[in-house]
Parts: sequence; C-alpha cells; structure tokens
Amino acid sequence: MYPYLFGNENLEMYYIFIGIGIISAFIIFRHLTSLFDIPTNIYNFYMKLGAVSIFLGFAFAISFQQVYNYIHFIKSGEEFSFQGMTFFGGLIGGVLTFVLGTYFFGGREHKNVFWKVCNLGALSIVVAHFFGRIGCTFAGCCYGIETDSIIGMYFHTVENKVLPTQLMEAIFLLLVSIFMIILLKKKKEKYLLIFYGFSYSIWRFIIEYYRGDERGDFLPFFSPSQWQSILLFIVSLIITVSTIKYKRIPFKKD
Repeated sequence: MYPYLFGNENLEMYYIFIGIGIISAFIIFRHLTSLFDIPTNIYNFYMKLGAVSIFLGFAFAISFQQVYNYIHFIKSGEEFSFQGMTFFGGLIGGVLTFVLGTYFFGGREHKNVFWKVCNLGALSIVVAHFFGRIGCTFAGCCYGIETDSIIGMYFHTVENKVLPTQLMEAIFLLLVSIFMIILLKKKKEKYLLIFYGFSYSIWRFIIEYYRGDERGDFLPFFSPSQWQSILLFIVSLIITVSTIKYKRIPFKKD
C-alpha cells in the first residue's frame, strides 16, 4: 500500500487517518448532542472529558502494545522495539477515563445524562475506529494470515499475499455505524452502546483467528484480544441486564 502521503515520510497515512477519525468523531458527537437537546454546558464538559479520554486512551494503547512487544522480546530474544498501538488498550483507557472523570468531576446535571452521552458517543467511536482501520491498511499493520484467495492483498510490510483484515474490519465498522444510524432514526439511541459492545466483541473474537500479525501468545487458549473480547461481551451483557431489565441507569438520580 502507500504508507506516506505524496511519498513524504513526514506525512504518514496512518496518523493522517487517525486525525481524520478523531475530527469526524467530535463533529458527529456535536451534531448528535445538538439533535438530542443536550445543554451547551453539559456538551462542553463532555467534550473536554472526551479530549482527555482520547489522550489517555492513546497512552493506554501504546502501553498495552509495549507489554506485548516486551513479552515477545523475552520469548524470542529479538531486539525490543518500542512501537505500535493496540485498539483494546485505547478503548479500556478511554472508557475508564470517561467514567472516572464523570464520577469525580461531573455534577448532578452531567451525571443524569451520562448514559445518553455514552450512547451518542458510541457512534463517534465506531466512526473514528473505521478511519483508524483505513489508516492501518495504508500502514500495512494489523494484516491477516497468508492466502492465495482473490481477496488477498500485498503489503509493504510482508512478502506474501495476506488477508486484508484491516479492510474487513473497516467494512464491518461501516455496517455497524449504518445500523446505529437506523437505531437513532427510530429513537432507540439507548441501545447504541450495547449493540456496539456485543457486535464488536463477537467480531473481534472471530477475526483474531485470521490475523497474521502476532500480538502475543502468552495467555492460554486465546489471544489477548480474544480474552479482551470476552470481557467486553460480559460487560455488555451486565450493562444490558442492568439498564434494560432493571432500569438502573449509571449515575442517574431521580
């Protein structure tokens, strides 16, 4: 693929598309909060918290990957390389920051709309993730196993044709975002976060069997991302039972 814009090594396509994803996420979030009548002061609070969550999410994404790199270094004896990020690390860090930030710094009015903001923000996350996977395609990371099939692609980071799992996930995320928009149009925004949690956890667990860039084999039975997918599925199930069946909305006070 084409890792650099116009061949300029200072313009990496990976980071360009990550930037496009973040900007798109903020634009979408602003539009949705306006559409669902979120007051300006509450929007401003969550925009600032969202920015901090993104920053710390990147820190977690990088840190998680370095753990994988270090374990690979210990097991293989190859030179340790401080590089790369992992999406689940960023998701965990970003979510923790968002929840704890609301708990410690949010007032009652902020907490009362926390669940709605989370659901609206879920679509922003999916869109940002979509652009991120396009960036992965250009960078040649997150590729799949070797294949001779018609859908196989060549990347500058590998010698043989591999499954383009980056594009496969981008297509999946595009379909998820379309379905989320349908839910929004049907005034069922309270299901957005749950739908995302279930759909992505199942998808990621399955697609890991077709990933060719090893991200760690130090856990039993499954890869780290598969274990994290199981955790995401369980958390989604708990949230579903709590919010749908028992009507317990996080932070909301009557």
